[in-house]
Amino acid sequence: MLKISMCIIFLFLFPLILGMLWDENKQQMSTYKILEWYISGYYTMLALFQLICVPMCFLKGKFSVLVVVYTIVISAIAVFSWVKFVFSIKKKPICKEKMVACLEKDEMFYIFLIIAILFVQVYYALFYGISVMSYDDATYLVYANSAIEGNYMYIFNVTTGVQQALDFQRSLQSSIIFIAYLSKVTMVNVPTMAHTIMAVQIILIAYATYVLLAKRLFRQRDNRLIFMVLIEVLYIYGFYSNYSATFRLLGAPWQGKAIFAIALTPYLFVVLPRVLRERYSVRNGLFIFILSLAASSLSLAGAGTSIVIVCLMVVLYISINKKLINIFYIPWAGFAPAIYCILYLIKR
Repeated sequence: MLKISMCIIFLFLFPLILGMLWDENKQQMSTYKILEWYISGYYTMLALFQLICVPMCFLKGKFSVLVVVYTIVISAIAVFSWVKFVFSIKKKPICKEKMVACLEKDEMFYIFLIIAILFVQVYYALFYGISVMSYDDATYLVYANSAIEGNYMYIFNVTTGVQQALDFQRSLQSSIIFIAYLSKVTMVNVPTMAHTIMAVQIILIAYATYVLLAKRLFRQRDNRLIFMVLIEVLYIYGFYSNYSATFRLLGAPWQGKAIFAIALTPYLFVVLPRVLRERYSVRNGLFIFILSLAASSLSLAGAGTSIVIVCLMVVLYISINKKLINIFYIPWAGFAPAIYCILYLIKR
């Protein structure tokens, strides 16, 4: 029971509450709003972990210290976010948006189909026996487990277990140690956390992101539902290789590069159009900075790709709405990834 409670706190409540920080209009409550809170909060957790974990890896700090420091930081921010939320709804009561109104028969069919297909994918993530799929996955789990057992990060050889020099490339991305952190605080062993709990979590985050993307792309509800069905079918019957989106979603979704490919990348296309249509603000710039940090924590390739996506979107929207001030979002997006990429090239 304690393990279940800790999983709920760290995998559900913390992301949800941290995501409230980025919402200026908390009074308008809807299913879409809750999904946005959770997704943005999850990437906020990854970004904060990256900020703390990477310097501690360079300093060869202990994993136990990292666990304590990070838990204190996110707990303090979560308390602040919750207090801010309570005060905001006291000033102005929450207005619930009517999400479902008179569903047509074909829409009910689409919803049933979406849930059924999603259930099959989650079922296999939970109960399908997974062997080691690749050496890359073995690296993830061994490094995560060695952080818990040895209390140091990225200094044990994943094949022999012998202590070695710091794996500098891996130390620039904290997603592997984040698995160890979740395993430690929830008291769930590393393979179960990665192969079972995180697999389901990332699959649900990915499809929640596509729900938000469908809302942005289509005005009519039936078009959104058809879009979701097509996305699910494409993922299931996609090309199964180590470089395909199908493998990343349904094969090894706990890996950092998988999270970036199937969840964070589409989320950038949800967030950036909204941000670039709004008036320039430091708050939006800081949110883009957090997303770029999250991308850096997942993969060095993700760090570079996130910069490219932001640059292309900014240029596109400047050509459309002529808001030249939006060009200042590029430094927000590029600062952290550029540092990590430069460090990697220097030490390579």
